[in-house]
Amino acid sequence: MPADPSRREPPVPGDATVLPDDAVLAELTAPVALEDARESLAFWRGRLDELPLHKRAERKEAQDAIERWETKVRDAERAQYGPSVLEQVLGALGVVGARARARGAGVEAPPFRWRLTAGPWFDNQVATLTLDGPTSRLAIDRAPATYPAPPRPAPPRDRARPDPGAVGG
Repeated sequence: MPADPSRREPPVPGDATVLPDDAVLAELTAPVALEDARESLAFWRGRLDELPLHKRAERKEAQDAIERWETKVRDAERAQYGPSVLEQVLGALGVVGARARARGAGVEAPPFRWRLTAGPWFDNQVATLTLDGPTSRLAIDRAPATYPAPPRPAPPRDRARPDPGAVGG
């Protein structure tokens, strides 16, 4: 029976056959060339400089694009030149931040930003997540305070214009 051309077997590891779709996908997901990334970053910085202040949506778009392209430039520089001397020293000492480890593993930055509004106050707590098949249980154990806790400041009162990129604010 002839094979159905619309169905294909998954590629075998080590197989040298590259299908056209796989080649296109690899090209689309490949890191940006360093010069292209620098050129795009320069474009968006120039665009932001040219925009009048009352064009808020366009300025926000340019600022977001600048953030994305700065990340892409850093990634392209790291891919071309390797980690910096400081990153190598910190990595050897085991003092590498979570963002740097994630970026080194190829994890992209999330499409949102975190903003601390108050705290943090952990109050000597331990959380335990128990997974049992399809069910899960979260237990938070808190040690009683044996000393007077410092007073906590009131949360910010200006909530009229929250940061649209912030989570939980």
